[in-house]
Amino acid sequence: MAKEFLLFGLIPGFVLRLGLICYSTSTTRSSPMPPGRFFPGLGQRIPLGLDHPLILTPNEFIHPCWGKALFGITDLVIGILLYQLCPSRGTLSSHRQLVTLIWLLNPFVMNISTRGSSESLLGVVIIGFLYSAQRKKWDTAAILLGVAVHFKLYPFIYATAIWAQLSEHTHSGFGWLSISHPQFRFGVISLTAFSALNLLMYSIWGHEFLESSYLYHLRRLDHRHNFSPYFYPIYLRFTSSLSESSTLIRYLQHPLVSFIPQMSLSLALGFRYGNQNLPFACFIQTYVFVIFNKVVTSQYFMWYLWFIPLLVEEIQLLKSELIYVAVVWVSTQAIWLSQAYRLEFLGEPQFRGVWLSSIVFLLGHSWIVGMIITGFLRSSSVSPRSHQIKLKKK
Repeated sequence: MAKEFLLFGLIPGFVLRLGLICYSTSTTRSSPMPPGRFFPGLGQRIPLGLDHPLILTPNEFIHPCWGKALFGITDLVIGILLYQLCPSRGTLSSHRQLVTLIWLLNPFVMNISTRGSSESLLGVVIIGFLYSAQRKKWDTAAILLGVAVHFKLYPFIYATAIWAQLSEHTHSGFGWLSISHPQFRFGVISLTAFSALNLLMYSIWGHEFLESSYLYHLRRLDHRHNFSPYFYPIYLRFTSSLSESSTLIRYLQHPLVSFIPQMSLSLALGFRYGNQNLPFACFIQTYVFVIFNKVVTSQYFMWYLWFIPLLVEEIQLLKSELIYVAVVWVSTQAIWLSQAYRLEFLGEPQFRGVWLSSIVFLLGHSWIVGMIITGFLRSSSVSPRSHQIKLKKK
């Protein structure tokens, strides 16, 4: 591990996360909920089989900030894995250090993990899955993918990218037409790991585990405002009689409707790009999955952000295009947040404004997806020039 990475990436990242955890602890001592104790009484409740996150049990007998410390440490582990995955040959060694620092010193990433969000646990499993796949350790990669799907259901979409990656017909853009021994082996191992974890959890919590982890998503209707345009039709279902006379509203209110564009696009992109570049396929699948999800919050952005350091050398964009992408990514969120602020804090009736902002958010990020795919395709056919920024080196 390079000395520069240790001194200017890993150590500062550790210190900053430790500082944020200490700060959050000191500022919440007056709160009725003790810092880090999101589920009090975990230790006593385990024998009763009640609802709780098993991994946060040490909050009871080690320290109340165990969870935040664990999530911060896994953040650092993700940084180390990204450092190992990034190209290290020739002039790319500086890029290898830079992109990893982007993760380790990213304030958004640090805030998410140190405030008590467990997304970094999922991230270390997914990046570990890519790390194993890059080294052709497919059995390990299969186990990690099964674990990832157990943590959060959505990584199952990567199955199509893996299917294409392991296809024997790599000359084809669509690897799904073949069934090979590596594909079958990977699927069996991954499914076994996933099933074993689920059986263990089911033996502890029973049907409540299935309900909370899987069945709930099939009928989930979240009427609270978020970045997704689906929230408003669902909100109308609970507050208006409009749903009784509008076929479109009733259609959009159905909990399974959002899965149609979301699953179609995510799975197809895995088939299309999985045999060309696995990290890119997983990234673009996740990006599309997030923006078309029926619930979208800032926390979900983490699901695709940890792929970005691996793709800076894989996507070729004009400087102007890169600026436009950054502006659209930030401005669509800013527009939505301005409307949400008026609704939440000023008490103004801005549900329609928030909904229109959500549509702008979806359109803007759909355009970003198109630009990213264009940049990826361009990188294999256009030589880099001084006015271009290459975000696979050929």
